Order: sequence, then C-alpha cells, then structure tokens
Amino acid sequence: MANTRNHLHSPEEDQTLLLAFTKCKDGETRTKIQAVRLYGRNASVTEITQLTGLPWRTINRWYTRYLASGLNAFEDRRQCGNYRHLSDGQIADLADKLHQYRPIDVLGP
Repeated sequence: MANTRNHLHSPEEDQTLLLAFTKCKDGETRTKIQAVRLYGRNASVTEITQLTGLPWRTINRWYTRYLASGLNAFEDRRQCGNYRHLSDGQIADLADKLHQYRPIDVLGP
C-alpha cells in the first residue's frame, strides 16, 4: 500500500507559498519553501529530493513544521555566531587588559 499524504495544499496555500518563494532572497529558505510547496502539491518525494539534494526526512520535517506554523516555519532558528560565554563584566575586564597589555606580557613567551 502506498503512503498517502493527509494534507495537500489548497490553491490559496499554493499561491501563498509561491509568493513567499518569489519574495525571498535567501537561497536556503527558498529551497525549503519550494520543497514544501512541491510536497504539498503531491510531487514525488524522489523528484523533490533530486531537485533539492536533500534527504526525504528533512523535507518531511519542513513540511510538518509548515503545517504547524505556516510561513513562520521557514524562519531560521539557529544561534549564529559565537555564543557568548562571558559575562558583561568579564568582557569589560578583558577589553581593559587588551588596551593595557600586549599578549606576551600576559601570557608570557
């Protein structure tokens, strides 16, 4: 028995996704939107994975998030950059030392 999708996009949902895809400038987000749009239009998973180069589990995860959150599902939730492990006081102290000393003075030869 073949897997069937419980939810397929209405024409309005498809237009909303198409508009979001058209307006989006970020390549990764565009890929997510396009994959979800194709999945909701009942395109084969094989076709979508070939087009996006992504595993089906990733596509399914994006689709599930889209069903739960709508277009908000495409927002990037990663914590980018260096996560700050120093307190404000530690940063101020470090900045002060950087202005007063050379690395060799603090760390040695």
